[in-house]
Amino acid sequence: MASRGVNKVIILGRVGQDPEVRYSPSGTAFANLTVATSEQWRDKQTGEQKELTEWHRVAVVGKLAEVVSQYVKKGDQVYFEGMLRTRKWQDQSGQDRYTTEVHVGINGVMQMLGGTGDSKQQAASKQPRKHQQSAPQHSEPPMNFDDSDIPFLGVSMKTCSRCNQQKEERDFQIRRASNDGLTAACRVCLAEYDKERAGLPHRVSARRDYQSSDRGRERCNAAKKRFIKRNPWKRKAHIIVGNFFARWEANSTITVRVLRIRM
Repeated sequence: MASRGVNKVIILGRVGQDPEVRYSPSGTAFANLTVATSEQWRDKQTGEQKELTEWHRVAVVGKLAEVVSQYVKKGDQVYFEGMLRTRKWQDQSGQDRYTTEVHVGINGVMQMLGGTGDSKQQAASKQPRKHQQSAPQHSEPPMNFDDSDIPFLGVSMKTCSRCNQQKEERDFQIRRASNDGLTAACRVCLAEYDKERAGLPHRVSARRDYQSSDRGRERCNAAKKRFIKRNPWKRKAHIIVGNFFARWEANSTITVRVLRIRM
């Protein structure tokens, strides 16, 4: 499948707080958590060891969110592969805010590294490991990332152009040429439309049979007369052409010339 770019994020760090898990009305799990990544270096001037900690907001969706709710706790070391997404929300004053987070969805990867519990070891064994040895243990960095004002990751909804109903984005097919990357109609409406198109040849055949019948010819002739009556300039052209062919049938010796009538 052709792509216009690459949006991939890899994070390996420690969880700053217990994950917050919720479920949509359709049963899809959503988990929000914060992960800290640290960078250490030595100052060349003072020789002092320094450390910089960055906090990342991670949103996990689907089956991986259920695994997160069961096995991931505060202080665990985890590995995520996902993509950056920015969503819009409103604060208490009604102003628009934007939050950029790491979205781990269907194509995302989550691995648990380290840990001492047996249940965590079993959960980690079910996930494909890319690193054979675990990272060295170190003290957990202080949690200085406040995301209490940011709303929980909800279900993205969209209105179907055919049935005009609010449905989840996963109920729409992917269409990269559109503005939001999804089709305007939902999967159910598209399936019904495909069935209608499949029956189109039968309807065309039935229409042709009707037009060839006496009743169909009468209605077609009546429609043509109404159209000619409503368009006087086309009626005049119709009369000229009709008179020409009438004279040609009466006297076959008349030279036939091509008449160009601008319709």
